[in-house]
Amino acid sequence: MRISIGDMSIFPNSTTLVVGSETNTSAYPRSLPQSEPFRAFTHNIPSGRTVTKIDFSAANLTFSGMKAVDYFGDGSFLNASTPGHLPGHLSALARVTPTTFIALGGDTFHHVAETSISTDYFWSPDSSDGAFDKLSRAQQFFVISDLPDSFAADPVTAQISLEKIATFDADPDIFVAVAHDSSLMSSIPYFPAYLNDWQASGLK
Repeated sequence: MRISIGDMSIFPNSTTLVVGSETNTSAYPRSLPQSEPFRAFTHNIPSGRTVTKIDFSAANLTFSGMKAVDYFGDGSFLNASTPGHLPGHLSALARVTPTTFIALGGDTFHHVAETSISTDYFWSPDSSDGAFDKLSRAQQFFVISDLPDSFAADPVTAQISLEKIATFDADPDIFVAVAHDSSLMSSIPYFPAYLNDWQASGLK
């Protein structure tokens, strides 16, 4: 099974690491046996780093059926539980204007067609140029793989998380960005530019 890895040691110790409470924070061994449990890190977390584990079981907010935590307590940044890819996987919803958000989906899905049903790419029987018929094509084109080489540790749970994130993609006030959407590389501005005006600029 493929395993997603990340090296958080490249960030300075002043950077707080925020993970879901079920995240395995131990590092990968040099040689990874097939029986090795999923781990999210390639290096040990350096001493002195603050690690915040979010316990979604105690969350009192729900967004699109997902348990959520208001991280700063002011509605500007919500962490949402999206397990399945790995235990403890989480996503975020960042408010960029009073009425618009950017959803950071992380590894909730790995191909845009797992959430998109755009007529630009996928046609249904009653669609025409510029007019997409949702009734004849209401499901995502792809689903999370449940084969042995799936990107998901728990494909069933991952599919549920994907379907919840997909509701954000259908909302005109939410722009969804995920880790492996290569189409974003040629369409969004890079740091230090901002995406706050994504809706006004027609980016979605």
